[in-house]
Amino acid sequence: CCSTLLLYERFELDASFIETTQDFIIQNFYQVSQTQGFLNLNIEHLKFFCRQDELGITDEIQVFLALMNWIVFQFEERKQFISTVFQWIAYD
Repeated sequence: CCSTLLLYERFELDASFIETTQDFIIQNFYQVSQTQGFLNLNIEHLKFFCRQDELGITDEIQVFLALMNWIVFQFEERKQFISTVFQWIAYD
């Protein structure tokens, strides 16, 4: 679903489909975060999803793990974002 979202956004296709896909990703965040498509999202997508109140997780550790996997996937390019993305975790 992440790859489809990127495709639809890139070509400015069906806005309602983009919104529906975003909602799906939010509601199923942990499962989606384990996919290849999630690893291809950009930093702005990550920020959008991680800041959602209705994020489909059982614990913030799932957000931490998702962000770590995202960084490690392209470590040399993404290591600059480490301090930024960890600010999006709700440390309760």
